[in-house]
Amino acid sequence: MTATRNVGRMSHSPNGGKTNIYLTPKSLLALVYECLEKVDLDPCSNSHEWPQVCADTYYTEAENGLLYAWHNRIFANPPYKTVKLWAQKFLDEYALGHMSEGILLVAASTETRWYQKLGKSKALICHINERLWFDQAPGIPCKERARFGSVLFYLGPRQERFKEVFEKVGFVR
Repeated sequence: MTATRNVGRMSHSPNGGKTNIYLTPKSLLALVYECLEKVDLDPCSNSHEWPQVCADTYYTEAENGLLYAWHNRIFANPPYKTVKLWAQKFLDEYALGHMSEGILLVAASTETRWYQKLGKSKALICHINERLWFDQAPGIPCKERARFGSVLFYLGPRQERFKEVFEKVGFVR
């Protein structure tokens, strides 16, 4: 996942305005697809028209993916301002059997209660070995790397597959 970008402020869009949109980098999504083979649901999609994640079903911010049952294989890169709600939903949907397997991309906020709860669960964790280059819109990268480390949590029956795929970008435990 080596990348070179212009130096600048990550929190600014190309037109100089602020943005809170940090879409999953395509290089990381390629590994998600390799691991899951298919994404059935993106409950945190940026758009129905131009989604960053290739999935069968999308919930956007307007629809609020927290209000619906998640199904089959999911990938979620939730809004970080409400990540504790998404982390709990991730755990709940797996426990209820709605989600057969899933990957959750979040900041490595190890001091938070939600992170501790995920860490104590049966989820595998991939600690990504470099800060990510998020996109601020499909095909438009942020101007600098994230200011925080990122992790992936995996719940599902194919833990060996997750390890095999994601050990390419970080250590998995």
